[in-house]
Amino acid sequence: MSDDSSSSYRIEPLNGDNYPTWRIQMSDILAELELWEYVTGATPMPTDTALQPGLAEMVNSKLGVGIPPTNGWMVELLGEGGKTYRIYISGDTLMVDDLKSIPEMFPHVDLMLIHLGGTSIPGPNLPLLMVTMDADQGIQLVHLINADVTIPIHYDDYDAFKSPLKDFQDLVTQAGLDKKVVYLNRGDQYAFKV
Repeated sequence: MSDDSSSSYRIEPLNGDNYPTWRIQMSDILAELELWEYVTGATPMPTDTALQPGLAEMVNSKLGVGIPPTNGWMVELLGEGGKTYRIYISGDTLMVDDLKSIPEMFPHVDLMLIHLGGTSIPGPNLPLLMVTMDADQGIQLVHLINADVTIPIHYDDYDAFKSPLKDFQDLVTQAGLDKKVVYLNRGDQYAFKV
């Protein structure tokens, strides 16, 4: 890999409208950075599909764009009689060890909104740069958080999503969790009482 750390690349951030152009730009840059062999499969990938330490930082610094860090939010709503209703929003993240602390800090979660899709940049053959959970990681998080209700979201907003909702649905059924997962179509609502 090139040792030139002075190179900087600027491309327009990925959005729902520019994926084809963005993908070409990313492919060109990754080829120049000698990372393209991971995309094509010429160089074997590590067995761990999460972001490897240092790689995300290197790509971010070279490209001037961001592979997002682990993120997510716990929202606590205070209801009648002081009852707390907890909503965990996974955000665009992967199944990483940091998430294991959530059930320790919040032993009961009422509702989880889980971002899925297996977003892979610049393509599906580069799991080192997968930035949202795929079906396999999603079902792991469902088991870990053990929310009363889980709603998958953000799984088909871009062409970059490589893990269809059907994959997650199949794993939910195999795990016997169909009664704990609600699937909403665009425009649908889920009502809950605090």
